[in-house]
Amino acid sequence: MSWTRRGQALGVGFWMLATLGPAGISQAAPATLVLDPDATRIHFDVDSTLHRVEGTARLVAGELRFDTDGGEVSGRVEIDARSLETGNGMRDDALHEDVLESERFPRMTFVPERADVVRREDGEADVRISGRIDIHGGEHPLVVPARVSVEGDRVEISARFPIPYVEWGMEDPGNFLLSVDDVVNVEVETVGRMSPPLP
Repeated sequence: MSWTRRGQALGVGFWMLATLGPAGISQAAPATLVLDPDATRIHFDVDSTLHRVEGTARLVAGELRFDTDGGEVSGRVEIDARSLETGNGMRDDALHEDVLESERFPRMTFVPERADVVRREDGEADVRISGRIDIHGGEHPLVVPARVSVEGDRVEISARFPIPYVEWGMEDPGNFLLSVDDVVNVEVETVGRMSPPLP
C-alpha cells in the first residue's frame, strides 16, 4: 500500500504522536517517518471450510512526511501484491492469477486522509487512520486502527484491519466443495525512524 495524498487532519494526528515524548518536538519543522521493510511483518488470514489460510506479504518502501506546524502530510508506503504467499504453490497461483491479478495490479496503495488519536499516554497511542485504499484497480474507504509507540527516533506501529475483497470486486476463490470467507484480515507490525527525532 502506498500513502501519497496530503491531509491536514492526518498532520494533526502525527503532531500528537510527535508530542508523545516528554518534551515533544521543540521546533516547528517538517518531520519524516521512514519505515524499515526488513523490520516489517505483514500477515494475512482468511477462514475456509477446511481450515484457516494464512500468508505473508512484503513491504517495498514506506515514508511519511508531515509538517508539525502547518499539519500538511505527504508520503508513500507500498506493498508488493506479487509478494503475497500462503506456502501452497497451487493456491498461490490461483491467488495471483484469479483473485489479485497481481501482474496487472502489482501494487497496493493506501492514501491517508485523517488520523484520530483515541488514547495517548507516556510514549504510546492508539490511533485510527482513515483514508482510501487502491487495490486491484479500485479505490475504497478504509479505517486502520493502529497502536503506536515512540522512543526517541524509533517508532513502532502495529495494526489489524479487514479487507472485504469480494465486495471490492475480486473473485471469490470458493467453489461448490470449498467455501472461503469474503473478508481477509490483515495484520501489520513495522518499525520506522523519525527525523528529527524526539528530544
